[in-house]
Amino acid sequence: MTDPQLALRAEQAYIGALLSDPRLIRDPHNTTPSLKHPTHQAIARHIDGARMYLGALDNPARLIEDIAERLNLPGVDADYLHGLARACPDPADVAVYARMVAEAQVRRTLASYAAGIDFPTIKPGHEPEPGYLTRLGQALRRQASFEQPDIPQKNNPAPAPYVNTATAAIAEPAADQQPPTRARREELVLADLIQHRGQLAEVEWLSPEVFAPGPRREIYETILTVDSYGEPVSELTIEWELDRRRNQGQQQEQPEPDRDDPATRPDYIARLAVTAVAVGAAVEIGSQLLEDSLRITLAAEAAKILIRGSEPTLAAEATATAEVTPTATAAQPAPAAPTPQALVAPPPTPTSGGNQPDIRP
Repeated sequence: MTDPQLALRAEQAYIGALLSDPRLIRDPHNTTPSLKHPTHQAIARHIDGARMYLGALDNPARLIEDIAERLNLPGVDADYLHGLARACPDPADVAVYARMVAEAQVRRTLASYAAGIDFPTIKPGHEPEPGYLTRLGQALRRQASFEQPDIPQKNNPAPAPYVNTATAAIAEPAADQQPPTRARREELVLADLIQHRGQLAEVEWLSPEVFAPGPRREIYETILTVDSYGEPVSELTIEWELDRRRNQGQQQEQPEPDRDDPATRPDYIARLAVTAVAVGAAVEIGSQLLEDSLRITLAAEAAKILIRGSEPTLAAEATATAEVTPTATAAQPAPAAPTPQALVAPPPTPTSGGNQPDIRP
Protein backbone atom coordinates (compact mmCIF):
# COMPACT_ATOMS: atom_id res chain seq x y z
CA MET A 1 0.00 0.00 0.00
CA THR A 2 1.03 3.60 -0.50
CA ASP A 3 2.56 5.25 2.55
CA PRO A 4 -0.32 7.28 4.08
CA GLN A 5 1.96 10.27 4.56
CA LEU A 6 2.90 10.17 0.87
CA ALA A 7 -0.75 9.85 -0.10
CA LEU A 8 -1.55 12.87 2.05
CA ARG A 9 1.26 14.87 0.46
CA ALA A 10 -0.01 13.95 -3.01
CA GLU A 11 -3.47 15.22 -2.09
CA GLN A 12 -1.99 18.43 -0.69
CA ALA A 13 0.09 18.91 -3.84
CA TYR A 14 -3.03 18.46 -5.99
CA ILE A 15 -5.13 20.87 -3.90
CA GLY A 16 -2.23 23.33 -3.71
CA ALA A 17 -1.88 23.34 -7.49
CA LEU A 18 -5.57 24.19 -7.91
CA LEU A 19 -5.39 26.91 -5.24
CA SER A 20 -2.32 28.42 -6.94
CA ASP A 21 -3.99 28.41 -10.35
CA PRO A 22 -7.72 27.48 -10.16
CA ARG A 23 -8.01 27.64 -13.95
CA LEU A 24 -6.16 24.31 -14.12
CA ILE A 25 -9.34 22.50 -13.15
CA ARG A 26 -10.83 23.37 -16.55
CA ASP A 27 -8.45 20.86 -18.13
CA PRO A 28 -10.19 17.44 -18.40
CA HIS A 29 -6.89 15.75 -17.48
CA ASN A 30 -6.99 17.48 -14.11
CA THR A 31 -10.38 16.11 -13.10
CA THR A 32 -10.76 15.93 -9.33
CA PRO A 33 -9.69 12.40 -8.30
CA SER A 34 -10.94 10.39 -5.33
CA LEU A 35 -9.42 12.32 -2.44
CA LYS A 36 -9.39 10.53 0.89
CA HIS A 37 -9.15 13.31 3.46
CA PRO A 38 -12.53 15.01 4.06
CA THR A 39 -10.99 18.49 4.23
CA HIS A 40 -9.34 18.00 0.84
CA GLN A 41 -12.61 16.70 -0.58
CA ALA A 42 -14.47 19.80 0.63
CA ILE A 43 -11.84 22.19 -0.79
CA ALA A 44 -11.85 20.41 -4.14
CA ARG A 45 -15.65 20.56 -4.34
CA HIS A 46 -15.60 24.33 -3.75
CA ILE A 47 -12.95 24.86 -6.43
CA ASP A 48 -14.88 22.68 -8.88
CA GLY A 49 -18.12 24.51 -8.10
CA ALA A 50 -16.50 27.88 -8.70
CA ARG A 51 -16.35 27.10 -12.41
CA MET A 52 -20.00 28.00 -12.66
CA TYR A 53 -19.32 31.64 -11.74
CA LEU A 54 -17.81 33.91 -14.32
CA GLY A 55 -14.31 35.07 -13.35
CA ALA A 56 -14.27 33.11 -10.07
CA LEU A 57 -11.22 31.09 -11.18
CA ASP A 58 -9.25 34.10 -12.36
CA ASN A 59 -8.45 35.46 -8.88
CA PRO A 60 -6.78 32.81 -6.66
CA ALA A 61 -6.53 35.07 -3.59
CA ARG A 62 -10.21 35.92 -3.71
CA LEU A 63 -11.15 32.29 -4.25
CA ILE A 64 -9.11 31.26 -1.21
CA GLU A 65 -10.90 33.82 0.96
CA ASP A 66 -14.27 32.60 -0.32
CA ILE A 67 -13.44 28.92 0.35
CA ALA A 68 -12.24 29.66 3.89
CA GLU A 69 -15.46 31.53 4.63
CA ARG A 70 -17.77 28.88 3.16
CA LEU A 71 -16.04 25.85 4.69
CA ASN A 72 -16.07 27.17 8.24
CA LEU A 73 -13.86 24.33 9.51
CA PRO A 74 -11.57 24.56 12.55
CA GLY A 75 -8.07 25.44 11.44
CA VAL A 76 -9.04 25.82 7.78
CA ASP A 77 -8.67 29.54 7.20
CA ALA A 78 -7.09 31.63 4.48
CA ASP A 79 -3.59 31.19 5.95
CA TYR A 80 -4.00 27.43 5.94
CA LEU A 81 -5.13 27.43 2.31
CA HIS A 82 -2.21 29.66 1.32
CA GLY A 83 0.05 27.13 3.07
CA LEU A 84 -1.42 24.36 0.91
CA ALA A 85 -0.68 26.43 -2.18
CA ARG A 86 2.94 26.87 -1.08
CA ALA A 87 3.24 23.13 -0.37
CA CYS A 88 2.71 22.33 -4.05
CA PRO A 89 6.09 21.63 -5.71
CA ASP A 90 4.91 22.93 -9.11
CA PRO A 91 1.31 23.72 -10.11
CA ALA A 92 2.11 22.82 -13.71
CA ASP A 93 2.43 19.16 -12.60
CA VAL A 94 -1.15 18.96 -11.34
CA ALA A 95 -1.90 16.00 -13.65
CA VAL A 96 0.93 14.03 -12.02
CA TYR A 97 -0.47 14.68 -8.55
CA ALA A 98 -3.95 13.67 -9.73
CA ARG A 99 -2.50 10.41 -11.04
CA MET A 100 -0.84 9.74 -7.65
CA VAL A 101 -4.08 10.34 -5.77
CA ALA A 102 -5.96 8.02 -8.11
CA GLU A 103 -3.28 5.35 -7.76
CA ALA A 104 -3.50 5.48 -3.96
CA GLN A 105 -7.28 5.11 -4.21
CA VAL A 106 -6.94 2.04 -6.44
CA ARG A 107 -4.54 0.41 -3.98
CA ARG A 108 -6.89 1.08 -1.07
CA THR A 109 -9.76 -0.44 -3.05
CA LEU A 110 -7.78 -3.56 -3.95
CA ALA A 111 -6.76 -4.02 -0.32
CA SER A 112 -10.38 -3.77 0.80
CA TYR A 113 -11.36 -6.58 -1.58
CA ALA A 114 -8.93 -9.01 0.02
CA ALA A 115 -11.15 -9.51 3.09
CA GLY A 116 -14.08 -10.47 0.88
CA ILE A 117 -12.34 -13.40 -0.81
CA ASP A 118 -12.81 -16.68 1.06
CA PHE A 119 -10.03 -19.24 1.02
CA PRO A 120 -11.09 -22.85 0.44
CA THR A 121 -10.83 -25.21 3.38
CA ILE A 122 -7.84 -27.50 2.92
CA LYS A 123 -7.91 -30.82 4.74
CA PRO A 124 -4.75 -32.08 6.46
CA GLY A 125 -2.52 -33.90 4.04
CA HIS A 126 -4.18 -32.38 1.00
CA GLU A 127 -2.53 -29.52 -0.84
CA PRO A 128 -4.52 -28.93 -4.03
CA GLU A 129 -3.32 -26.60 -6.72
CA PRO A 130 -4.41 -23.09 -5.67
CA GLY A 131 -7.14 -21.68 -7.85
CA TYR A 132 -7.40 -18.26 -9.38
CA LEU A 133 -9.35 -16.72 -6.49
CA THR A 134 -6.96 -18.23 -3.97
CA ARG A 135 -3.92 -16.73 -5.66
CA LEU A 136 -5.73 -13.42 -6.08
CA GLY A 137 -6.72 -13.34 -2.42
CA GLN A 138 -3.16 -14.12 -1.34
CA ALA A 139 -1.78 -11.32 -3.50
CA LEU A 140 -4.33 -8.82 -2.21
CA ARG A 141 -3.72 -9.77 1.40
CA ARG A 142 0.02 -9.39 0.94
CA GLN A 143 -0.64 -5.97 -0.52
CA ALA A 144 -2.92 -5.06 2.40
CA SER A 145 -0.34 -6.25 4.92
CA PHE A 146 2.04 -3.50 3.81
CA GLU A 147 -0.48 -0.78 4.67
CA GLN A 148 0.81 1.45 7.44
CA PRO A 149 -1.37 2.88 10.21
CA ASP A 150 -3.68 5.45 8.67
CA ILE A 151 -3.71 9.12 9.59
CA PRO A 152 -6.48 10.13 12.00
CA GLN A 153 -8.92 12.35 10.13
CA LYS A 154 -11.76 13.12 12.53
CA ASN A 155 -9.40 14.60 15.12
CA ASN A 156 -7.22 16.26 12.50
CA PRO A 157 -9.50 18.18 10.13
CA ALA A 158 -6.65 20.36 8.94
CA PRO A 159 -3.41 18.34 8.50
CA ALA A 160 -0.44 20.69 8.39
CA PRO A 161 0.79 21.45 4.86
CA TYR A 162 4.00 19.65 4.04
CA VAL A 163 7.17 21.63 4.64
CA ASN A 164 10.65 20.19 4.13
CA THR A 165 12.31 20.64 7.52
CA ALA A 166 15.14 18.16 6.92
CA THR A 167 18.74 19.12 7.42
CA ALA A 168 21.15 18.86 4.52
CA ALA A 169 22.46 15.41 3.74
CA ILE A 170 25.92 16.91 3.15
CA ALA A 171 27.33 19.58 5.41
CA GLU A 172 29.44 22.39 4.05
CA PRO A 173 33.07 21.11 3.95
CA ALA A 174 35.63 22.72 6.21
CA ALA A 175 38.71 24.41 4.79
CA ASP A 176 41.06 21.64 5.93
CA GLN A 177 38.69 18.78 5.16
CA GLN A 178 39.91 15.83 3.14
CA PRO A 179 38.53 15.27 -0.37
CA PRO A 180 34.92 14.03 -0.32
CA THR A 181 34.36 10.33 -0.16
CA ARG A 182 32.72 8.43 -2.99
CA ALA A 183 29.43 8.33 -1.07
CA ARG A 184 29.47 12.13 -0.66
CA ARG A 185 30.18 12.64 -4.34
CA GLU A 186 27.29 10.34 -5.25
CA GLU A 187 25.06 12.39 -2.94
CA LEU A 188 26.07 15.61 -4.70
CA VAL A 189 25.15 14.11 -8.06
CA LEU A 190 21.74 13.06 -6.74
CA ALA A 191 21.16 16.44 -5.07
CA ASP A 192 21.86 18.27 -8.33
CA LEU A 193 19.46 16.05 -10.28
CA ILE A 194 16.69 16.48 -7.70
CA GLN A 195 17.01 20.24 -7.28
CA HIS A 196 17.72 21.37 -10.84
CA ARG A 197 15.41 20.20 -13.58
CA GLY A 198 17.05 19.62 -16.89
CA GLN A 199 20.33 18.33 -15.47
CA LEU A 200 19.31 14.72 -16.03
CA ALA A 201 19.46 15.27 -19.80
CA GLU A 202 23.10 16.29 -19.39
CA VAL A 203 24.13 12.96 -17.83
CA GLU A 204 22.48 10.46 -20.17
CA TRP A 205 25.86 8.71 -20.36
CA LEU A 206 25.93 8.08 -16.60
CA SER A 207 25.03 4.44 -15.96
CA PRO A 208 23.56 3.27 -12.62
CA GLU A 209 26.48 0.82 -12.34
CA VAL A 210 28.75 3.82 -11.71
CA PHE A 211 27.10 4.19 -8.30
CA ALA A 212 28.10 1.78 -5.57
CA PRO A 213 25.53 -0.96 -4.94
CA GLY A 214 23.06 0.22 -2.33
CA PRO A 215 20.43 2.89 -1.71
CA ARG A 216 22.14 5.66 -3.71
CA ARG A 217 22.20 3.50 -6.83
CA GLU A 218 18.54 2.65 -6.19
CA ILE A 219 17.69 6.35 -5.95
CA TYR A 220 19.47 7.08 -9.23
CA GLU A 221 17.62 4.18 -10.92
CA THR A 222 14.37 5.60 -9.53
CA ILE A 223 15.19 9.02 -10.97
CA LEU A 224 15.69 7.41 -14.39
CA THR A 225 12.39 5.53 -14.01
CA VAL A 226 10.45 8.68 -13.11
CA ASP A 227 11.95 10.48 -16.09
CA SER A 228 11.04 7.56 -18.39
CA TYR A 229 7.40 8.05 -17.34
CA GLY A 230 7.60 11.58 -18.67
CA GLU A 231 7.05 12.93 -15.15
CA PRO A 232 9.08 15.62 -13.38
CA VAL A 233 11.96 14.58 -11.16
CA SER A 234 11.17 16.03 -7.74
CA GLU A 235 11.27 15.09 -4.10
CA LEU A 236 7.67 13.87 -4.14
CA THR A 237 7.79 11.87 -7.38
CA ILE A 238 11.04 10.13 -6.36
CA GLU A 239 9.70 9.19 -2.92
CA TRP A 240 6.48 7.94 -4.51
CA GLU A 241 8.30 5.68 -6.97
CA LEU A 242 10.71 4.47 -4.27
CA ASP A 243 7.75 3.51 -2.09
CA ARG A 244 6.27 1.52 -4.97
CA ARG A 245 9.58 -0.23 -5.72
CA ARG A 246 10.09 -1.17 -2.08
CA ASN A 247 6.56 -2.54 -1.78
CA GLN A 248 7.26 -4.74 -4.79
CA GLY A 249 10.55 -5.79 -3.21
CA GLN A 250 8.72 -6.84 -0.03
CA GLN A 251 6.26 -8.88 -2.07
CA GLN A 252 9.17 -10.64 -3.80
CA GLU A 253 10.93 -11.18 -0.45
CA GLN A 254 14.07 -9.30 -1.40
CA PRO A 255 16.77 -8.77 1.26
CA GLU A 256 16.35 -5.86 3.61
CA PRO A 257 18.67 -2.87 3.03
CA ASP A 258 21.43 -1.93 5.43
CA ARG A 259 19.72 0.13 8.12
CA ASP A 260 23.05 1.58 9.28
CA ASP A 261 23.50 3.44 6.00
CA PRO A 262 22.29 7.06 6.33
CA ALA A 263 20.82 6.76 2.83
CA THR A 264 18.15 4.39 4.18
CA ARG A 265 16.67 7.05 6.48
CA PRO A 266 13.06 8.01 5.66
CA ASP A 267 14.03 11.67 5.21
CA TYR A 268 17.05 11.02 3.00
CA ILE A 269 15.42 12.32 -0.20
CA ALA A 270 14.23 15.41 1.69
CA ARG A 271 17.79 15.97 2.92
CA LEU A 272 19.14 15.70 -0.62
CA ALA A 273 16.54 18.26 -1.72
CA VAL A 274 18.02 20.90 0.64
CA THR A 275 21.69 20.05 0.24
CA ALA A 276 23.69 22.95 -1.15
CA VAL A 277 24.94 21.99 -4.60
CA ALA A 278 25.95 23.95 -7.69
CA VAL A 279 24.11 23.59 -10.96
CA GLY A 280 26.06 21.20 -13.18
CA ALA A 281 27.68 19.29 -10.33
CA ALA A 282 26.13 16.09 -11.69
CA VAL A 283 28.09 16.47 -14.94
CA GLU A 284 31.43 17.27 -13.31
CA ILE A 285 31.28 14.83 -10.44
CA GLY A 286 29.53 12.19 -12.53
CA SER A 287 32.42 12.20 -15.00
CA GLN A 288 34.84 11.70 -12.10
CA LEU A 289 32.80 8.77 -10.83
CA LEU A 290 32.74 7.29 -14.33
CA GLU A 291 36.53 7.61 -14.63
CA ASP A 292 37.00 5.96 -11.24
CA SER A 293 34.64 3.15 -12.21
CA LEU A 294 36.43 2.54 -15.51
CA ARG A 295 39.81 2.62 -13.79
CA ILE A 296 38.67 0.06 -11.23
CA THR A 297 37.17 -2.17 -13.93
CA LEU A 298 40.32 -2.04 -16.09
CA ALA A 299 42.54 -2.74 -13.10
CA ALA A 300 40.42 -5.77 -12.19
CA GLU A 301 40.56 -7.12 -15.76
CA ALA A 302 44.33 -6.57 -15.91
CA ALA A 303 44.76 -8.45 -12.64
CA LYS A 304 42.76 -11.38 -14.04
CA ILE A 305 44.99 -11.52 -17.13
CA LEU A 306 48.13 -11.45 -15.00
CA ILE A 307 46.80 -14.18 -12.75
CA ARG A 308 45.90 -16.37 -15.71
CA GLY A 309 49.36 -15.80 -17.21
CA SER A 310 51.19 -16.81 -14.04
CA GLU A 311 49.15 -19.85 -13.07
CA PRO A 312 51.55 -22.77 -12.24
CA THR A 313 49.22 -25.34 -13.77
CA LEU A 314 49.34 -23.69 -17.19
CA ALA A 315 53.12 -23.27 -16.95
CA ALA A 316 53.60 -26.93 -16.05
CA GLU A 317 51.41 -28.03 -18.93
CA ALA A 318 53.39 -25.89 -21.36
CA THR A 319 56.73 -27.32 -20.09
CA ALA A 320 55.48 -30.91 -20.32
CA THR A 321 54.29 -30.33 -23.87
CA ALA A 322 57.68 -28.95 -24.88
CA GLU A 323 59.50 -32.00 -23.41
CA VAL A 324 57.19 -34.65 -24.86
CA THR A 325 57.07 -33.35 -28.43
CA PRO A 326 60.75 -34.13 -29.47
CA THR A 327 60.66 -37.64 -27.96
CA ALA A 328 57.49 -38.53 -29.76
CA THR A 329 58.97 -37.30 -33.01
CA ALA A 330 62.16 -39.36 -32.60
CA ALA A 331 60.28 -42.57 -31.81
CA GLN A 332 58.40 -42.49 -35.07
CA PRO A 333 60.18 -44.19 -38.02
CA ALA A 334 61.10 -41.97 -40.94
CA PRO A 335 58.86 -42.48 -43.95
CA ALA A 336 60.39 -44.65 -46.71
CA ALA A 337 61.46 -42.92 -49.90
CA PRO A 338 59.10 -43.61 -52.81
CA THR A 339 60.29 -46.31 -55.27
CA PRO A 340 60.94 -44.83 -58.73
CA GLN A 341 58.89 -46.38 -61.52
CA ALA A 342 60.61 -47.99 -64.58
CA LEU A 343 60.65 -45.91 -67.72
CA VAL A 344 58.44 -47.22 -70.55
CA ALA A 345 59.31 -46.64 -74.20
CA PRO A 346 56.83 -44.54 -76.11
CA PRO A 347 54.59 -46.36 -78.64
CA PRO A 348 55.87 -46.51 -82.22
CA THR A 349 54.82 -43.74 -84.52
CA PRO A 350 52.54 -45.09 -87.31
CA THR A 351 53.85 -44.67 -90.83
CA SER A 352 51.76 -43.97 -93.91
CA GLY A 353 51.23 -46.96 -96.19
CA GLY A 354 51.23 -46.84 -99.97
CA ASN A 355 47.60 -47.62 -100.20
CA GLN A 356 46.55 -44.60 -98.14
CA PRO A 357 44.66 -41.80 -99.89
CA ASP A 358 46.65 -38.72 -100.80
CA ILE A 359 45.16 -35.98 -98.63
CA ARG A 360 46.12 -32.48 -99.67
CA PRO A 361 46.03 -29.56 -97.39
